[in-house]
Amino acid sequence: MTSFVVGTIFLSWGVGQQRKQSAENPQYASIDGEPVTGAEYEDTKARIIERYKNKYKDFDESMVPDIHKRAVEEIVKRKLLFAEAKKRGIQISNKELILVTRLSFPDDNAYQQARKTWPGRYWKWREQEIRDELLIARMEAIITDGAEPMDTEIKEYFDKWYQRADLSHILIDPASYVSEEKAKKHYEDFKEDFKKPGPMKARHILIMVKEDAPAQEDQQAKAKADSLLQQLKGGADFAELASKNSNCASAAMGGDLGTFSQGMMVPEFEKAAFALEVGQTSEVVKTMFGYHIIKCEWKGEAIQQKYLEVREKIRKTLGQEDDAMGSASTAAKRIAKEIKAGTLTFSEAVQRYSDAKASKKNQGRLGIIPRGFLPPQEIGTETKRGTDTYFAMLQDEIAFGRMIAPQFSEACFSQKEAVVGKSIKTPFGFHIIKVDRFLPADEKRYEKERDEIQEMATSQKKNLFLGEWYKYLKKKAKVKIGEGFSS
Repeated sequence: MTSFVVGTIFLSWGVGQQRKQSAENPQYASIDGEPVTGAEYEDTKARIIERYKNKYKDFDESMVPDIHKRAVEEIVKRKLLFAEAKKRGIQISNKELILVTRLSFPDDNAYQQARKTWPGRYWKWREQEIRDELLIARMEAIITDGAEPMDTEIKEYFDKWYQRADLSHILIDPASYVSEEKAKKHYEDFKEDFKKPGPMKARHILIMVKEDAPAQEDQQAKAKADSLLQQLKGGADFAELASKNSNCASAAMGGDLGTFSQGMMVPEFEKAAFALEVGQTSEVVKTMFGYHIIKCEWKGEAIQQKYLEVREKIRKTLGQEDDAMGSASTAAKRIAKEIKAGTLTFSEAVQRYSDAKASKKNQGRLGIIPRGFLPPQEIGTETKRGTDTYFAMLQDEIAFGRMIAPQFSEACFSQKEAVVGKSIKTPFGFHIIKVDRFLPADEKRYEKERDEIQEMATSQKKNLFLGEWYKYLKKKAKVKIGEGFSS
């Protein structure tokens, strides 16, 4: 729960087990003298970023500053598990491979057609990917056999990670330490980067599938979209395929969406569409509506954004630089010290210094916050705190979707009541936290979210099992981690 993502096992188990190595180590890592290549590192890092993006809509790489370490960790773990599987004689049969591959197609005819028409190089790559994932899953299942938590363990997990705190905070945003002069200079120096696309005209094919559709249904929709894309690459007419296959009303016009500008389409669609050149067709794009293939037919001239339109974005970017970070860190430490010394009250500090616009209006108060995850109902159109306003405030100050920033949570629940803590850093900036009171977990959530709680408790227990195995396998193998990549 203290790592940024509570998703796939590989993102969390074993992290933190490394010790720093000397400068004579390889750039990334080596296992039994076999070095990890740059290509392996880049591919793995990209895969991790993609998993984050799938889980968190507004994910930015800066939210996970140790992502380079996580990438190396994942490579080492996979190699160790592959070696262990080979030693045990564990293999994935061709029959099993074909069975799993066929599940991603709507029917056997579609699968057989794809086998005939899709490039052999694609199938070689795809089958190796599936084989590797099945092998990893089998090894994980063997290692974590018996890791199902008992009811008492699930309740202990709930009591710990759903504990609550009634608190306030001061947020010092490094962006506020970027001068107007520096921001304007950046704008002028990189003016071309601050052009937004003009209007464009496009066609699309939509294979509709619900966001919460069963995995097999989603895979079938994706497979159909992939099949259509391969036909387009083979020279098929876009408008004709759209007319026959698209689940959008635009199918009647050969998928023609007409002319549109930025801000009119859902983000994932918009990002892919505006990245296309005239005449270019996109890869398959997933949105809340399903899977799209987009073809750009016309693009208007780019529009230069004015400085005031992009000033906050520039300041956020420049706020990541060392001088702004250093100034914000120094200020946060000074403010916390003054509050503790009694020369400045917490309320005064909020009004004078906090960059948290929403909570600042309420003396810095965030309200009652759970240790790990916000309840699902906080992301609806109505909450007891009023529509999505409260949830939006948390997104701007301490949360990613339903998850409270781990650094914030860890600091908060390590403090004592009514004591102002030291300044701590999160992807949002530097925080000074004051906990008014701690409260036990809300028992109503235990009943409402029991399945999710059990799933996370199981994941945590499996991670513990896998972490112990990781340490065991590392002792057996000669693993060296490159300087700067150890955790």
